[in-house]
Amino acid sequence: MEKMIKKGNLFYPSKSLRKKAWISSPRIYKEAQKNPIKFWEKVAKELVWFKKWNKIFVHKPPYFHWFVGGKTNITYNIFERNFELGRKNKVAFIWEPEPTNERPRIYTYYQLYKEVNKLANALKKLGVKKGDVVGIYLPMIPEVIISMLACARIGAIHTVVFSAFSSKALQIRLNDTQAKFLITADGYYRRGKLINLKEKADEGIKGTKVKKVIVVKRANNKVKMKKGRDYWYHELIENEEDYCEPKKLDAEDIAFILYTSGCVKGDTLVQTSSGKILPIKELNKKEGILSFDLNKLTSKVDGIKDLHSYFWPLPLYKIYTSFGMIELTPSHPLFVLNENLEIEEKEASQIEGGDVLILPIPKIEGKEVFLEIPKVKKIIKKVKLPRRLDENLAELIGYFAGDGNFSENCLVLTDKDVENLKHYNKIIRKVFGTEGKIKKEDRQRLLFCSKLVKEFIKVNFPEICKKSKEREVPQKIQVSKNEIIRGFIRGFFDAEGTVSKSSVKIVSTSKVLIEQIKLLLLRLGILSSYYERNAKTKFKDKIYRIKVFSLRISDKENLKRFYEKIGFNDKKKKLKLEKLLEIERKGSTNIEILKIDKLLKEVLKEVKLPKKLIHSLGMDGYKLGYRKIKRKNLVKILDFLDLIEKRILGEKRINKKVLLLRLSLEEIAKKTGYSKNSVHKFLYEPSSKFKKKIEKLLEEREREVLRKIKEWKEKILKIINAEAFFVRVKKVEVGKFEERFIYDITSFSNSSYIANGFFVHNTTGKPKGIVHAVGGYMVQAYITAKWIFDLHDNDIFWSTADIGWITGHTYSCYGPLLNGATFIIYEGALDWPTPERWAQIMEKYGVTIFYTAPTAVRMFEKYDGQVVRKFSFKTLRLLGSVGEPINEEAWYWFFKEVGKERCPIVDTWWQTETGGVLLTSLPGIGPFKPTYAGLPFPPVKFEILDEKGKPIKKAKKEGSLVILKPFAPGMLRGVYRNPERYFKTYWSRFGEEIYYTSDGAFKDKNGLIKITGRLDDVLKVAGHRLSTAELENAITKHYAVNECAIVGAPHEIKGEVPIAFVVLRFGRPNEKMKEEIIQQVVKEIGPIAKPYKVYFVEDLPKTRSGKIMRRILKRMLIGQELGDISTLANPESIEKIRKIVGK
Repeated sequence: MEKMIKKGNLFYPSKSLRKKAWISSPRIYKEAQKNPIKFWEKVAKELVWFKKWNKIFVHKPPYFHWFVGGKTNITYNIFERNFELGRKNKVAFIWEPEPTNERPRIYTYYQLYKEVNKLANALKKLGVKKGDVVGIYLPMIPEVIISMLACARIGAIHTVVFSAFSSKALQIRLNDTQAKFLITADGYYRRGKLINLKEKADEGIKGTKVKKVIVVKRANNKVKMKKGRDYWYHELIENEEDYCEPKKLDAEDIAFILYTSGCVKGDTLVQTSSGKILPIKELNKKEGILSFDLNKLTSKVDGIKDLHSYFWPLPLYKIYTSFGMIELTPSHPLFVLNENLEIEEKEASQIEGGDVLILPIPKIEGKEVFLEIPKVKKIIKKVKLPRRLDENLAELIGYFAGDGNFSENCLVLTDKDVENLKHYNKIIRKVFGTEGKIKKEDRQRLLFCSKLVKEFIKVNFPEICKKSKEREVPQKIQVSKNEIIRGFIRGFFDAEGTVSKSSVKIVSTSKVLIEQIKLLLLRLGILSSYYERNAKTKFKDKIYRIKVFSLRISDKENLKRFYEKIGFNDKKKKLKLEKLLEIERKGSTNIEILKIDKLLKEVLKEVKLPKKLIHSLGMDGYKLGYRKIKRKNLVKILDFLDLIEKRILGEKRINKKVLLLRLSLEEIAKKTGYSKNSVHKFLYEPSSKFKKKIEKLLEEREREVLRKIKEWKEKILKIINAEAFFVRVKKVEVGKFEERFIYDITSFSNSSYIANGFFVHNTTGKPKGIVHAVGGYMVQAYITAKWIFDLHDNDIFWSTADIGWITGHTYSCYGPLLNGATFIIYEGALDWPTPERWAQIMEKYGVTIFYTAPTAVRMFEKYDGQVVRKFSFKTLRLLGSVGEPINEEAWYWFFKEVGKERCPIVDTWWQTETGGVLLTSLPGIGPFKPTYAGLPFPPVKFEILDEKGKPIKKAKKEGSLVILKPFAPGMLRGVYRNPERYFKTYWSRFGEEIYYTSDGAFKDKNGLIKITGRLDDVLKVAGHRLSTAELENAITKHYAVNECAIVGAPHEIKGEVPIAFVVLRFGRPNEKMKEEIIQQVVKEIGPIAKPYKVYFVEDLPKTRSGKIMRRILKRMLIGQELGDISTLANPESIEKIRKIVGK
């Protein structure tokens, strides 16, 4: 095969390649774009359908459907159709094991067909039906393909979980799909190590609905098998028939679910782990958030992965409690105490009036705060300025925030009570070394005049120098230790607090300030209720209407905490509160009231107690169905249970104990074999024979009841000792239709944050279950594999992707099989046990088409002289790249050293959501341009939009890559059991008729599209948006650089700066090379993109599919927990990098 044709920086296929290609005329683009629906229909007709469709394409935004009414089966098209085309005995795939001393396994289409049918029949006997979800947790062995096809044969939905994923990741996916069946293996090999997969699977199915587990014997390692649940794969299929009738499936039935890696309003306040309080929309990515363990109800610090905003055109749920109101999206999760006194998670749309929400008390230690000393000329009055923030200064700042202002260079405080002003004058002397003067004019005022003090307050506490309705709690106060916060609130209460006959109230015209104080009180363990009202105020004989925001504390427990922890200086207020605490008030608002009728019913169902006893314990007087109790009174329930326990253990008389333990005559008769009359007689005159039987019966019943009492006591003790509040929901409303942006914090683990006083559990970090439909996916997988990889009968195709990813599904399984192609699957690492393993496999089997990731290419390039010169790659005729944009250096190396300048590189763009490649130049047409994905697949319509949603016509101007209707048939049909997430992720940015890819891109003058990276992989340096992919491409052009990763690090001035992690191809790291790399970026992009730091590392953390884990590098840089690293192929790289970075 001759070399590619080069024209400038574009490459075109050779004459021989064009001649062989399925598609070689550019006319296909015009024809397909003219009528995309007709194009897809024509392709569908090449496949077998049991029933033809009624409608080709139906679009009901944001949902769409293809081949509506049609019935087919993807395995019928893989097997029976290919048999008719003469491929029955053709090799379907070759499995290459990692251990070099093991033999490969080769399956013809007919052999594979029989294996699939056997397993399909076995699955049916285990109870698997059409529509059931089967989890597949297998390595790259033949059984993973067999399992997928067996599910497809009978209409079961498979969900493959990448074998390197942790047991926790498996558990999340099994729970989300509600899978009852799992196929796994005993173990497998990775880089020479034996991995015990069954052990991980056993851990992963805990707490799921999985009832049956099939285990493939791959490594013969010792594993635990649970009788009745676990089955050996080989034993299960041994006697099964090798024919199973294919299920006739609707085109829109779910083929499989594959997982990719709640929201509130932007003005919702968040309290971070540092203590800082700010609106979600202003949340800096480097802040921490508060999370807590559901079992212990204790707070701990966690990190934030990312902050997303979505345009939300639907109503939000408003949840009202006596503590306040929060506004959330329908699926936003919250913690709830259910009627069984157990903690569970509910979505906002499931919350009802009467539910009890849980508010854990945040544990924020706070820090010592140092103050800035301003420089002021011409100081007349000498004062001392404190270097540290202490409680006295905090109290003064609190009072000023409530009722203070500046008059020229004087600090002015006002109050009716002169004693209060005297107190603050003393504080001024303590803090500044001198005091002010109290004057009585139109209002009683304390004046302290000092230009230096005024500047000092403005510099350190600018938030209280605004207009009254715009004031906030100073950030220096927010992040301080608790004694500083107490001082601030005490001062603010002296200025703006009152004590009425029933409550303590704090008011302000600033909503934000009041909400911030509410969060600070919560941090101190004090629960307050939020209110707002319209009020009138008189100033200089004029009446003004203003909005007033207030906090109210009215239940005795929280009033007591306020008195003890905050206190105040106003003697009159103090006396009022002391009187308030002495009164046992009826009807006061007690926020923490728990409904315990179900528990009491359970108790009285198990134990029969005399009415006198119940009355003596104060447990009657209520209708049982309405029984509620204050949290503090749960101790009485404990006493009640203790007394029952003692009574059971102390009762010796048989007849009394039978009544106490509620043993019926029927039950005793049944278990002893006596008649009811005999039992009644024996209870009062027991014979020795009867006595033994009844004693045994009573012992069993006693143990059962005591066990339940123990469980009840444990539940109650957990609530009593919980460092949390339990708040009752008053009502829930669905808000009015209002278009707005909402914000979503995605964290690493089971995390929560404080939103307007509520701990709201955040699970948006959970992986998305992408749903693909049978008919559309089959059609797209078939034609994209055929045209993009130009598959012919004599080809040997190798896609290095793991089956656990969408590339593995479409191009290591379904795509090649639908085309009757022969392909390779390989169990291990491409460079194990020697760097040339990948090349050896290619030479061994005569691979003609090789599809891999840019990371793998850079790895091959790293071993350049050791590998490529030993091999000719003479059978190769086509190369492919997938996973991320390939950099220019790697592209040219791949093209020249592996492809020998004769093989085109189809640089493919697609996603789990798109089901197959949608953007690449076709091998028989081209053109191919380094770092450019190429042209859209003929019938697919792409556009690049600006921020306003308008198409960008100018070449090389970056925007958002979107897909227009009619969407490709293999694209996602939804996010499993989460329509809200489906809408907001893909159809909300530019409207529900435009699919948002979340990728940035631009076109060149030829219409070729270049992907600039995820739009969330963009750095904002001094207001300039920089693509990480663009920076990485610039660095890898340096002659000594093998690969690199760019991550953003927070910077006080620029906001964010690029940090480069560089792996060298050769040479030693030194300052000269570092400067050369920096200048390379300056030359390619400009000074604004200059890396702030360059770290030379041996290797970058990567997944088994070759994806660089940039988020791990970022977390390491900013000191966050790394999270789950079990998916890394090279976890040892992390510690090495940590030492270099010094984190």
